Amino acid sequence: LLSINCGELVFKTSDSELEVFLSKQIGRDDAVSFAVDKDNKNESELILKRGSFNMNLRQGEYSLLVTDKKGRNITIPILINAGETSEIDFEFPTHIPDNCIYIHKGYYYSNISHHAAHGRHSYTDSYFLLDRELTIGEYLEFFKTVKEEKLRQLYNPDLLFHIDGKFQLRKLFGDDYKILPPYNENMPVVGISVEGANAFCRYMSEKIGMKCRLPYFVELEKAARGTGRRLYVWGNRFKSDYALLAGNAAVKEYPNGAPPKTFPHDYSLFGAYDLTGNVRELVQLNRNLDYYVLYGG
Repeated sequence: LLSINCGELVFKTSDSELEVFLSKQIGRDDAVSFAVDKDNKNESELILKRGSFNMNLRQGEYSLLVTDKKGRNITIPILINAGETSEIDFEFPTHIPDNCIYIHKGYYYSNISHHAAHGRHSYTDSYFLLDRELTIGEYLEFFKTVKEEKLRQLYNPDLLFHIDGKFQLRKLFGDDYKILPPYNENMPVVGISVEGANAFCRYMSEKIGMKCRLPYFVELEKAARGTGRRLYVWGNRFKSDYALLAGNAAVKEYPNGAPPKTFPHDYSLFGAYDLTGNVRELVQLNRNLDYYVLYGG
């Protein structure tokens, strides 16, 4: 029987050699990013399990760090509700692309806000996501492969530059592929068209041998929020200095966006950076609609 404040966690896998580290409960009002640290057991109060298991836990947010025999790690945030069973059917992916995180299939609470604390239960399949924003340098590598002039004009980002006391719309890349200042190759790419973004995804699909696309809205929101009801990636209390936002004094240093991973607190439970601040993300609304929106930042 479950206690009135407890729920059950059921973890199923066919790999008996998997190590699963269960973290302590995460307070909903903590304003500190949380990440499992299996090398600091005293601080994290970790419980080690192997293979499949089930156990009762007090209601709240938890995090699992799953490690395979190759030493690869995947983080799975979980929410335990009182009197309910949370079941995770997990198999380690055979390959994880470089600089990507793995988001395990399952439900999460979407559309959380100060005015809608409960949100809606939404489901996603498993997917990989780049653990940070794409840089100008990475996009430029793709752009250099585009030979047709019409497509080069379409894929070259349009940005506002402050020139001679007024703003002017200019292309980011010059004829010699030079990046117009104040932008540089380490900054997140902005100003690209939907056509350019999708063309880059096709380029990456051929490069790594896996289908790449823009994330759906629910996929990016889940990567940012985790499976609980947190308002920000670090918790529920707003901290303007935790991410590159309008209220952060660092905007003076980074008026056009900061290099990805500059702000360590802007780090989600799944392991993705800059989903609260920095530049906005271009996402497809859902798999059934060819409609795109800018999200976050």
